[in-house]
Amino acid sequence: MQINFHIVLAKSFLEKIGNLQTFCNDFGFDVSFDSLSLQQNLSRQKTLLNVEYRSKITSAEVRLATISDVKDVCDDICSHLSEEYDSAININFNGNDLAAIYIVVAVLTKMSNGILYIEQDGVILKGDEAIKNAKGWDNIK
Repeated sequence: MQINFHIVLAKSFLEKIGNLQTFCNDFGFDVSFDSLSLQQNLSRQKTLLNVEYRSKITSAEVRLATISDVKDVCDDICSHLSEEYDSAININFNGNDLAAIYIVVAVLTKMSNGILYIEQDGVILKGDEAIKNAKGWDNIK
């Protein structure tokens, strides 16, 4: 299953990505990954995010993007944008264990006060909605 997540956020938030692991734990999600490494390696070039969840490692490609990149795949995102949104993070997942990546995506959306666009579903979510969905994924055993 291939899923492309686009998180629109303020570029000023990028320096806080190193705290993403802590935020995931604060929301009660039992995922493990190196958020400091993610912060250091995040660029327009793809970097790999490896997430451990329920004794399995799941990987996704992560890269910085522009607002224009997201607008190119989702015209509807424009009505959700304000001046504070000046950057984006794209997370591309291709595999079977989506829950781990979705949890990280949801927490990143919430903690950055961002907007999440799930390309394959055509869904636009704010942080609270994404966290609610992630908790649903987390409850599936």
